[in-house]
Amino acid sequence: MSSEITVGIVNFNGRETIGSVIASIRRQDVPVDRLLVVDNASTDGSREWIAAHHPEIDLIAFPENRGPAAARNRLLQKARTPFLFLLDNDIVLESDVCRKLLRILHMHPDIALCHPEIRDEADPSAYHYNGGWIHYLGAFISREKPDPVRPRPEFEIFDTVSGAAMLVRRRDALDVGGFDEAYVFNWEDGDFCIRLTLSGRKCVNVPEAVVHHRGKPRGMAKVYYQARNRWMFLLKFFEWPTLLLSLPMLALFEVAQLGFVCLKGFGGAYLRGLRDAVRMLPALLKKRKAFFRWKRRKDAEWLRSGEMFVSGNLKASQTAAQCMDILNRIFDLWWDAIVLPCLKRRPSDKRPWFRLPPAP
Repeated sequence: MSSEITVGIVNFNGRETIGSVIASIRRQDVPVDRLLVVDNASTDGSREWIAAHHPEIDLIAFPENRGPAAARNRLLQKARTPFLFLLDNDIVLESDVCRKLLRILHMHPDIALCHPEIRDEADPSAYHYNGGWIHYLGAFISREKPDPVRPRPEFEIFDTVSGAAMLVRRRDALDVGGFDEAYVFNWEDGDFCIRLTLSGRKCVNVPEAVVHHRGKPRGMAKVYYQARNRWMFLLKFFEWPTLLLSLPMLALFEVAQLGFVCLKGFGGAYLRGLRDAVRMLPALLKKRKAFFRWKRRKDAEWLRSGEMFVSGNLKASQTAAQCMDILNRIFDLWWDAIVLPCLKRRPSDKRPWFRLPPAP
């Protein structure tokens, strides 16, 4: 029986979990064409373990850690099937996941990306993996954790989902240019999803398709990328009027963020991230110009205000959590009173629909 799905794993130092991930892929109740692994220069022996214990796997070894975006792009290039299931090295699948996700893609041609419901027993707050939206200040707004006894819909539409597990139509993924490797780490999956949704496609979470996360909570080690990449995202996708109207709140948000990371001892990394975002401005403006030629949704239609997702580090501090609550109220007021009304008064864009050109 022929298969129309390839599974690709991004691995970096995943020796403790990669075996369970591979075993769960082997248990899928639909055939898989190939299992590909891109190793990002692991130092824990996981690459050697895969080669020794699973010689049938197509293993691509990067000589240096180029980040998940570069690894996913290589998987998009190497796959030969219409659908590619991209996985992190700590996601264990239930046996029917591929079948349930494929069914959604077959039934709904306008869906470009299906995301399974990620469960993480070690982190009750991890429901943000399963879909959300973008705050007008360039932060993530997580969906609320639903009632476990609720009726489960066929799928749930979100502007962005986690890159930890996603089944994509390869043609759509290549049409929007794949993943932006300049991010290196953090925000690269949000950038990819937003390019799909703003071009008229849909990204969905499928509650009945369940996977299990076996990773560890992230700390503050990637503050540099969090600061730099957020501004990369803002400058690539937000209209200039949105940025100008939001400027006072963007400044307030930066001051609050900087104060928090300074208390944690990462102020220097945060400032270096902001500096390098400015240095990348010429390249970002070129990407922005290319993207805006086929952006189909205005900022007033997809940006929003609301409670931003915050890490466990922030939630652990009662004072910081209270300050964040006050800031969220200020940000909401500014959006409702200033930004959104002004954006809605702008003339609508009457350009015809243009299909994205195929990737070279």
